[in-house]
Amino acid sequence: MPHFAFIDIAASYTGSSPLTDALGGTQAAVCHLGAALVKQGANVTLINQNREAGVFSDLASIPPEKLDDAELLSQFDALIINGRWTKKLVQTLRGKTCATNAQAVATSSLKDGAERRVTKIYGWMHEACFNDPWILPLQEFDGFIFVSNWQKNINAPLVPPHAKAVVIPNGIAPGFQELSHPGLDPGSKAPIVIYAGSSKRGLFYLPQILPALKQAIPDLSFEIYSDCNVDNDAAAQATLRAELLAISGVTHVGGVSQNELPQRFKRARYFISPNPYPETFCICLAEAMAAGCVPIITARAALPETAHGFGALVPITNPDSVNYEKDALDINAFITKTIDTIRAFEIKPTPLNAQIDFVNRHYNWDLHAKKWLEI
Repeated sequence: MPHFAFIDIAASYTGSSPLTDALGGTQAAVCHLGAALVKQGANVTLINQNREAGVFSDLASIPPEKLDDAELLSQFDALIINGRWTKKLVQTLRGKTCATNAQAVATSSLKDGAERRVTKIYGWMHEACFNDPWILPLQEFDGFIFVSNWQKNINAPLVPPHAKAVVIPNGIAPGFQELSHPGLDPGSKAPIVIYAGSSKRGLFYLPQILPALKQAIPDLSFEIYSDCNVDNDAAAQATLRAELLAISGVTHVGGVSQNELPQRFKRARYFISPNPYPETFCICLAEAMAAGCVPIITARAALPETAHGFGALVPITNPDSVNYEKDALDINAFITKTIDTIRAFEIKPTPLNAQIDFVNRHYNWDLHAKKWLEI
């Protein structure tokens, strides 16, 4: 079975981090996919800013300094660069491993006819598009793994001719797949509206949206799962958090561990995402759907693809733009759609079995691990 190394230059975590930390979607995806690959018999090593070597929840971790060790790197079947990379990093990795694309093979040589393992290099795309300097479609890559058809189609013209372009969606955390079917009796759940995500994914709209929802439907309460990160400014984060907590009906603001999140989501009836960001796949949307929440989202980028026809969509300006379109959302239209959707559901709760079954079948890391083994 193959040995994968997942390289992440932007964060520090181990295979055990989902048990205790509120990880971002990109990092959680690495851990959950890695665990699923190990279940299939593969070996998985994480190389990121964590400098504590060891094995954590069956995933090995080695410090980033090991990226200079050509002998070590050549023991891997595939290097998966997750999220972001630089030209220098990719070219350095290519130079320290056996080349695989036709152009590189033609110009490479091995001393004394020695045989070396063929190490492929893939970019695991999570951002909306290739860009300079962090996410370049370099010739040194053997392929790119996209997380939605929307994302692949946007980037297809820039993929090098020799490189694979594969779509494998993200998945939900295992804890969400182990939930009982709350959709069988949706009316028994508390009228809680949840939001999850970073500030760019609609958090800044909540001070206008939530009071309007509360005024129209007084029984609603709100929970916000976000670190309120505002340009890494601690004072700004504290100010925003205090502003959100001061809104009538808001009972929680902040992150929770991946272990706790499924039970939190399971209690809620609705998930809102007034998102102007070019989402490539929304893990928190998929997880909310698995927990039996009615999604109310913008028709932005890959959000409709992730939702797969379930829930309510709100039109947005420039839906396929690869940029953050801060002013693209008509807030009043989002408020109106949300109120109408909630009122209709409160009058006649509709079982969400089909939604839950779809997510469990199609956003399943065990299923995706089999596809990763085929790349």
